[in-house]
Amino acid sequence: MPIIFRILLLINLEFLSSVTYSEQEISNDKKQEAYYYYTMSEIYRLDYDLKNSIACLEKAIQHQPISSFLHTSLAFKYLLENDEKNAKIELKEAIELNASSYYPYFLIAKIYLAENDIEKALFYIKKADELNG
Repeated sequence: MPIIFRILLLINLEFLSSVTYSEQEISNDKKQEAYYYYTMSEIYRLDYDLKNSIACLEKAIQHQPISSFLHTSLAFKYLLENDEKNAKIELKEAIELNASSYYPYFLIAKIYLAENDIEKALFYIKKADELNG
């Protein structure tokens, strides 16, 4: 990522984290924090720093625990680290939070295929196909 883009993004993120919200906007505070940590996670991922990317996503989930998207993103980072155990935990959580999204089903099917658990892999592939169809 070009250095100027990284600098501008970090300046924007610092601005977002320093904004003071009115009482009416306090409910959005946790969403803003989650967005900040998710964005930082992506910056670290682009720099191939998966350890810090995962740490930021874990913080994002602390602020927005009901986000299926964040759990799926964390699972994807775990897969990049070859941590299938934690990836499965996050994917199952993502599915529980939003059973209508095909992507967590697809990712967990890939894990079961790698583990040669064909029955479970087929179950999740079929579910992903139904949702994506």
